[in-house]
Amino acid sequence: MLILFTYGDNDTYPLWYAQEVEGYRTDVRVVNFSLLGVDWYINQLRMAVNKSTPLKLTIPQDAINGNQRDMLRFAPKGFENERIELTKLLAFVSSNDPSSKTPMGNDVENFIPSTKVSLAIDAAKTRANNIIPEGDMPFLAPQMEWNIPSSLQKNDLMTLDIVANNMFDRPICFAISCSPSAFIGLDNYTQMDGLIYRIVPAFNPAANQAPKVNIEKMYPRLMSFVYGNMDKHPVLMDENTMRGLYNMKTGFAQLANALLMRGSKDSAAQVVDNMYKHMPRYNVQPDRFETNMPQVYFIAGQREKALKLTDELAKNAIEQIKWATNSDNRQYVTSFGDTYENLQTLNQLAQICGQYGETKKSEELTKEYQSLQSRMQ
Repeated sequence: MLILFTYGDNDTYPLWYAQEVEGYRTDVRVVNFSLLGVDWYINQLRMAVNKSTPLKLTIPQDAINGNQRDMLRFAPKGFENERIELTKLLAFVSSNDPSSKTPMGNDVENFIPSTKVSLAIDAAKTRANNIIPEGDMPFLAPQMEWNIPSSLQKNDLMTLDIVANNMFDRPICFAISCSPSAFIGLDNYTQMDGLIYRIVPAFNPAANQAPKVNIEKMYPRLMSFVYGNMDKHPVLMDENTMRGLYNMKTGFAQLANALLMRGSKDSAAQVVDNMYKHMPRYNVQPDRFETNMPQVYFIAGQREKALKLTDELAKNAIEQIKWATNSDNRQYVTSFGDTYENLQTLNQLAQICGQYGETKKSEELTKEYQSLQSRMQ
């Protein structure tokens, strides 16, 4: 039933293995975003697979064969200020009518007439299929409104087609490993339900600061998630595994923040405790994705844990910066992006300590920050 977008090999093949070998949740349609730009893969989505019914798509097969519509670009043709209903936009860009095309370089191509789109909300299906919590139903608007990118690759186009035609019949979710660009502008209509972002017809104006979190679903899922042998000593954590952990840490941080906003301080601290229980320091080193965790402990009144974690994160950031700025190591550093992020982590930790009355610690970290900042100039 559910449609789940994944991004690359590491988040796709384990799911396909679980379905095809273990027979687990064969009703879920896993859609690999990277393959969604290839005609044969798109056409497979029109078919049933295991217990998953075909996806509803309106763009015809002959419109995406080969390199057709590999890239669509916006062109101002008098419609740029209009908000176009998404199904009408899809019909326009997939049409071969001359009126839907415009000169692009040496070719005549289909174009995007407006980046402003809308999608009518089916309130009855939203309630019947439990797309959003019942408490959010009174805030449901007549339609979703958002802006799409000014250029769309074929996989972006097909993502829009899937959303337009399946939104109110099947849950549409993106794995937390997906790049935000895969949301094709729908960031304000996403909700974290665990380690996934679900597209929901409820606008979140603060999505650029924090995603909407479905605490009732996310809390039990993250607290009972099976992490394999990650807590066993020792386990080799290669760079691919660590990249996956960054996404998981982000999920824990977002859940803890949502609990704090609701006033559930103890539960927020328990979320952080659970993360470190399953990601022990002897296997998982500190990084910038943990920067806000000390604040959770401070707010929960667990000052000792907050200071201990602050010291761990600060020590790691300082060591990373000193190594990268050492003249003997500069030949190994291809980008100082990580170094600047570590520097910002140090500054943020200093601000958090100052905010919660740890003046001496704040001054100590600020002094270290200023000293290291001068080494990077």
